[in-house]
Amino acid sequence: DGLVRSSCSPRALKSLLQHHSSKRSILRHSAFFIVQLSHPCMTTGKTIALTTQTFVDKVMSLLFNTLSRLVADT
Repeated sequence: DGLVRSSCSPRALKSLLQHHSSKRSILRHSAFFIVQLSHPCMTTGKTIALTTQTFVDKVMSLLFNTLSRLVADT
């Protein structure tokens, strides 16, 4: 099968996922404040939510691809 096997323990994987989740939360809050600062009067709740989600999705995709490459190289 195409899965990459690694020597990571379940504990290490759980820790990595928790770290990943906390980073995502931080990125969401950061993106929200970036949008608020750049467009304080023009944005609506829907615009902020869409912009924040798009930003977070792009960053998470980039991080996941980077992590996948690191795991594949080991």
